Parts: sequence; structure tokens; C-alpha cells
Amino acid sequence: MAEKSAPPAVRRHRTDIQGLRAVAVLLVVLYHANVPGVTGGYVGVDVFFVISGYLITSALSAEAERDGRISFGRFYGRRMRRLLPAAVIVMVFSVVMARVFLPVTQAQSVMTDVFYAAVYGINYHLAFEGVQYQNATAPPSPLQHFWSLSVEEQFYVVWPLLIALCLLVGRRRHFRRLMVGAIALISAGTFLASVVQTPQDTSLSYFSIHTRAWELGAGALLALLAHRLVMPQGVRAVLAWSGTAAIVATAFLYTDRTLYPGWAAAVPVAGAAALLAAGTLGEVPSLQRVLGHGAMQYMGKVSYAWYLWHWPMLILLPAWVGGELGWGYQVEIVFLAFWAAVLTYFLENAAARHSLTLRGWLAAGTAMSAVAAGTAFVLLLSLPNLVGTGEARQAVALRTADLTEVSRTIDASAGITALPSNLTPALGVARDDLPSSSADGCHLDFLETEQGECLFGDPQGARTMVLIGDSHAQQWLAPLEEQARANGYRLYSFTKSACPIAQMGPVYSDQLKRTYTECSTWRAAIQERVRTLDPDLIVSSQSDQVVWSSMTDDEWGQATVDGLRAMAGADSRIVYMQDTPYVGDDPLACLQEHLADASQCAVPVSGAFAFFPDRHTAVHAAVDRAGYQFVDTLPFFCTQTCPAVVENMTVRRDNGHVTNTYAAWLAPMLAPLFEEL
Repeated sequence: MAEKSAPPAVRRHRTDIQGLRAVAVLLVVLYHANVPGVTGGYVGVDVFFVISGYLITSALSAEAERDGRISFGRFYGRRMRRLLPAAVIVMVFSVVMARVFLPVTQAQSVMTDVFYAAVYGINYHLAFEGVQYQNATAPPSPLQHFWSLSVEEQFYVVWPLLIALCLLVGRRRHFRRLMVGAIALISAGTFLASVVQTPQDTSLSYFSIHTRAWELGAGALLALLAHRLVMPQGVRAVLAWSGTAAIVATAFLYTDRTLYPGWAAAVPVAGAAALLAAGTLGEVPSLQRVLGHGAMQYMGKVSYAWYLWHWPMLILLPAWVGGELGWGYQVEIVFLAFWAAVLTYFLENAAARHSLTLRGWLAAGTAMSAVAAGTAFVLLLSLPNLVGTGEARQAVALRTADLTEVSRTIDASAGITALPSNLTPALGVARDDLPSSSADGCHLDFLETEQGECLFGDPQGARTMVLIGDSHAQQWLAPLEEQARANGYRLYSFTKSACPIAQMGPVYSDQLKRTYTECSTWRAAIQERVRTLDPDLIVSSQSDQVVWSSMTDDEWGQATVDGLRAMAGADSRIVYMQDTPYVGDDPLACLQEHLADASQCAVPVSGAFAFFPDRHTAVHAAVDRAGYQFVDTLPFFCTQTCPAVVENMTVRRDNGHVTNTYAAWLAPMLAPLFEEL
């Protein structure tokens, strides 16, 4: 017996969907171009997810009910024919441009990203990197936007299997009901995962299929239930315009600080679903005048290619011209990307008309992915060796706390042109030249709060010292450990990424896009632990940039002293080491671009503190008033200039951290900290 309400024939072309694609891509590209006001344009990706879930499920369910089965070969062949030609062109363009215009290590990263993008796994690669503090200052990948394609393709791996299983179990009679139940269950579970995980791990929840599947599921449920919808024209108009308003409003009201996806994603998802639902029964004339306009229809046609092209061009063209561009120029770039998308659309049409069978596209698609990966591999092999061509140099080992010798060595290095052939660490590995506490788990990353024993120095020493702070304190572990061992001190190292010792309320984290509660939790626990240890010596440091402008310089200085006081034992001597110079631009990228003239990467001493130049002075004054010892670290790095290379040593591993090699060379400069007062 036939069901009472059979699904209607699927409309071959819906101009409202094409127009909605145009809205979605416009929001994304204007957001990425930093157009003022479009602070939440990333919601356009959520709209794309709903559309994809709706269209794919409509097609697969229609096939299942018509043929009684799902052809996996045809399905995946269609996906490859639709997605891969344009994607491969953009990937090849990106790696070629990266090879020509980006510093070597950045180009290496882009080429690695191609391998992940080619197998649709870049979303989890980005999710892992997103919560690594060492990557916080790394420039974005020109292939970062492929994360959304990875989410969709991971969805497409599971969806036909789910439909086929429901068809096998329920036959045609109960197939649709089983599908609705299964999708509702999956959508509810992944929505709950998104709500729960977003505040805990924003990076993972933003990029992952297990927190995004509900968005595609919303479109899928609508596709299965659309035949039951009954609405008068007036209701459909209200629903369509309300959905459009929800999407546009979130694009202007949400910001990079919005916890996303989580609850917040429900608004644009519901808006997209409402607009699609209103259009299932026919056009909404008032909205059709907007979405059905010729310009919107054409933008919708090329939306996929435009999405692919806009991001790598925004990243790579400024690298070509050699500097950052304002939002006006970035708008010009995204519309240049539009014309690239128009040309690419002709290729998409040619692929759609090609006589190759859908099953043949499986082999062709695999070959195209291999071409992208192969191009990246060849270019990876062609990258120049980051070895200096200058004469070998050798820094004189410091024997005592001789600041004159340090200054002489820095002055002698200010004029280095060709990088020394024995540069240590080499530019290709300098970013990973970290203290030993990073390898043994004693330096905690963003989400960690449980500190291990972390004992260094002389384990049998008669005296105890503690190193405490963020990664700007951790970078002093090597020289402190050397001196602790020489002076009979047990050294405990308690450090955590982006977590200052300054006593204050919760800090907002740009990486986590939420309040950094793990910092407050760790700080309170570690202060109690240090008080219990009652060490002879406490050494601390922290980044002066972490709170940015949310505190004045004087407030920051006082909060620092309050944090030091909160951990002091009855007899503890407290030493605060000034934050190391923050030079602004990435020194490693600069050196890679100036292998023949390292002096181009030196910074005048007046620019040693690129942001908040008076903050270190305020901290110094507050520490002095509290009666604690203050160590001025600026002379360790600068005289008249702050060179990026000192003799044969790479000084910094990024714009704010010192290489472990250079810090270890400075070990004798810290010997006075262990002397009795």
C-alpha cells in the first residue's frame, strides 16, 4: 500500500537555493576581507552545510525510493566530478605561489597542508594545531578554508551508508521513517557535542565533523520531511524573510569572540533551514526579487569556486606585494578571486559535460588528488636549503656574569650579512628549539591544568628554587638549570602557556575564543604548591602582551607584584625577570628572506618592545617597591640594535620567545641569582 503522503517530485532548479548560496559566499568573503561590520561572516559556512545536507539527502532518498538501492559508484563519482577539478587547480596554484613568495618554512607548511586537504583530513589537522600555543603566532595557511570541504566529504562517506542501511532494514515502506529517526538521533547527539565541547575546546569543535554534522543533518531532516509541509503563502513569506534576517543579523552581530559553533550556530542554521522550508512549496515572490536577481543567481553558480579562490588569494597576494593590505584592497582581491572563479566555472561545466562515466570519475578524481599531492611533494623537494653561506662563526663561551662581553658579542654581530654556515639552531628547526620541559610534559599547554613533579637541577640539592610563569618564564629553564646544578639547588619548573603569574581575573584567550579558565585554575593551585614548598628562591617571568590593552601598565605592574606575593614562602627570595624584547615581525621569516644580509632583520633598540613600550618600566617600578629583585634582560639581547643572529646563534624562535640555544649561552649571566644576599 502506498503511503498517504508521497513525496513530491524534486524541483530541478530552485533559484532560492542558488540565491542563498550567493548570500553565504558573500558573507564569508567579506568577512575574510575584514570589511567593517561583517564580523560574523563565518556563518556563511553553516548555511552551506545546511544546503548540502538538504540537496544530498534529497537526491539520495529519491534514488533509494525510485530504485530500491543506492549506487555508491555514481554517488562518489558525482562528488569527484563536482568538487575535484576546481579544488585541485586551487591547491596547485597555492603551493606554486607559496613556493615563490613565502619564506621556506611557511611554504613547507602549505605543502604539508596539501596532503591533508587532498585526503579531506585538513580539518582535524587544523583542530590539533589550533590549541598549540607554539602555533599562536603562525600565519594562516592559504588552504585553511578547505576544512569545510573536509567536513562535507567526511559527511558524504557516512551518509550513503546510512541511507543504504535504513533501506535494507526498513525496505521502501518504512525507509523514510527510519531515516528521519536516525538523522534526528545523529543531529541531536552532534549538536549536544558541539554545545558541550565548544567552551572546552573551541578549535576542535569548530573544525570537527562530530560537532558540525547536525548542521548538515538539519538540511537532511528538512529534505525528508518537506513533503509534509503545508503553509499558506503569507506564512511562507514570513518564514523566508525571518530566516534571511537570522542569517544576516548573525553575520553582523557575531564576532571572533563569539563561542562558536555551540548554541550560537543554531541561529544561522535555523535561518537557512527556514528559508529552504519556505521555498519547498514554491517561490516566495517578495524574497525572489532579491535571491532571484541575475547577479545573485550568477554568484550562486560560481559560489563554490569563489569560496575556493578567495582565501589563498587573500593570503598569498599580500605576500607577493610584500606587506599587509587594508580592507579596501582586500575587497579588491576577493573580487579578483570572483573572476578567477568565473573562469574556473567553465572548467566545472566542461567536467559535467564530459563523456567520462561517473564510475570513471572515481579513477579520475583519485588521479587529480594525486596530481595535487605530487606537485606539493616535488615543490617540497625543490625548496632551498636554509644553510647560511657566510663564514663559520663561534660565540665565545661566557665564564662569568660579564655583561661587557655580552654587549661586545652583540655589537660584533650587528653587521653580519651572509648567515653563518654553522648557524645554530638552523632556520628550519629553530621554531622547535624549546626547553626540555616541553618534551617531558612539564610545560602545560592551553587545556592542561595538572602539573607534574617537574624536578630539575640537582635532585639532591640542599636548597630549593622554583621557576614559575608562562612560556616567557619557561624559556629561562636551560640557563637556570645549569646554574641550579652548579650551586646545589633543586629546581622545580611550573609553567603554562599564555598564563601569567599576575594576580587578576580570568584572561580571554584569542586561541580558545573564550575565557581562559584553565589559567586561573592552574595559577591558584600552583601558588598553593609553591607556598607549601617554601623555596629558597622563586624566579618568575611572563609575557607583557598577554592581557593586551585590557589593563593599564600600572595595573599590570601591581597585578604582577600581587601574584608574586601570593606564592611567596616565609623565607623565599623573589626574582622577577623582565619580559624579553618583543620585536614585532617574525624574525625567522625575515632571516629566510635575507639569507645574504641578516642585518636587515635587526631591530633598533628603540623598537625592542614593539607594543606597550612603557609596560616593562611600570613592572620594574612595582617590583622595586615590593622589595623584590628585578633583572633587566634587555642588555642580554640589544645594544644599539637587537640582532636576530648573534655570532653563530639564532636568537629568537618567534617574535616573542628566545631559542633554547641562545638562552643556554646566557647561563652565566644568571649566576648572581644564586648568590646569598
